[in-house]
Amino acid sequence: MVADPSTPVELVKCRMQVQMLAREGALGASPLVSSIASSGLGSASSNTTATATAAAATSTAAAAKRPFSTSSPSRQLHAPSPALPRLQGPFEIVGATLRTHGLRGLWLGQLGTLFRETGGGSAWFLAYEMASRYFLTRLQAQRNDPTLTKSDLATWQLMLSGAAAGISYNVILFPADSIKSAIQTQAELDPTAKRLSFVGMGKKIWRTRGLKGMYAGCGLTCLRSGPSSAMIFALYETLQGRFGYLFD
Repeated sequence: MVADPSTPVELVKCRMQVQMLAREGALGASPLVSSIASSGLGSASSNTTATATAAAATSTAAAAKRPFSTSSPSRQLHAPSPALPRLQGPFEIVGATLRTHGLRGLWLGQLGTLFRETGGGSAWFLAYEMASRYFLTRLQAQRNDPTLTKSDLATWQLMLSGAAAGISYNVILFPADSIKSAIQTQAELDPTAKRLSFVGMGKKIWRTRGLKGMYAGCGLTCLRSGPSSAMIFALYETLQGRFGYLFD
């Protein structure tokens, strides 16, 4: 299998995007419980959790019996939030990945990236060609001029064709991208979990969230890729029509 050079970049980007969630405990235990467990004051067992809960209830009841003081209400009403670890930068994430998983760790999720780039890239050009040729055929028939090219199309026609290409690129194999992102972020969100293969992670997502899980975030991704691809193809065809003769 040929190594995709974009996979390490995708890996670092995905882990940087979720490391705040992992440190805040948004997808697991609360920050207070996490800090207690990590500080050595307690364990993750149910007995420790029950003890901590009982202690919190006792302290709350005791605080309710004491007279209310207006001098420092925040000290009485709010417990100090635990300090979150410093977020890692891209080079730190690369270094940590190399130390824990070696060079192969940088290409974690490569199969999903290859599926997305090959299948998505094919859909990208195919959708653009189909849409632009449809507009071009109609224009040639209206003007009775078969020599017209795509650069003669209106800007909105080029942009609409490009938007169709960008949306097709993501929709056609978005599940592969979802599986890839889940594999790449698993180490951040759940470091103790067993690493799953591409097929194993796909089965897990399908079993727990179904088709919606496979296409989670697809709408926002299309809102980004549609306009960007519209600009790319419109600019390319416009510049090709005006300055293409320089490269003939």
